[in-house]
Amino acid sequence: MAMSRPGRNTLEETARALAASENPITMRAHGFALGFSGEYDAPIMLFNDAIKKANVDGNDHLAIAIGLDIAQLKMRRGRFADAIAWATWSLEEFERRGVKDRMRRLSALATLAYVELIVGDVRTAKQHLLGVSLNSDEIRVPGMEAVLTTLGDVHVIEGEYELAEKMYRTHSNSAPIDVSATVSLDLVMLELARGH
Repeated sequence: MAMSRPGRNTLEETARALAASENPITMRAHGFALGFSGEYDAPIMLFNDAIKKANVDGNDHLAIAIGLDIAQLKMRRGRFADAIAWATWSLEEFERRGVKDRMRRLSALATLAYVELIVGDVRTAKQHLLGVSLNSDEIRVPGMEAVLTTLGDVHVIEGEYELAEKMYRTHSNSAPIDVSATVSLDLVMLELARGH
């Protein structure tokens, strides 16, 4: 699938899909592709239009997912206040719309907590993650690495290195081999924090 692992032709593939059928799913996919290619305004406009269409279609789950996509793109572009607002919106919409999706809700919590860490609000980040845990099956779900690493990051900041190592090692042990170098960066950062 084009979006699970963006490739050289992702932008063209998603543009063709969007041209063939403009719907919230193709709009979302093309927004991702544009974001991966370095665009900022175009993906945000597509995501906003996709949310509107998802709302018209009554697809609450998709509307919330796209709101979280916006939060993550805003975060990657350094628009932290906007990222916090969109992640918060996504979490509030889970409740308001009665959408039950534990994995996406955990992803929204991790996104919100991570942005709070970036802006220096460790206390709020910890509150968002209070009581969050993953079982061995959930750890392998794509996107849940953000939960583990954000928990680890909170522990590093708090000087709780053993707990941080547990999160980072769990992530490392469950990650696909093709991302092992990236995953190892958390463990390297932990050793630096420990003064090694």
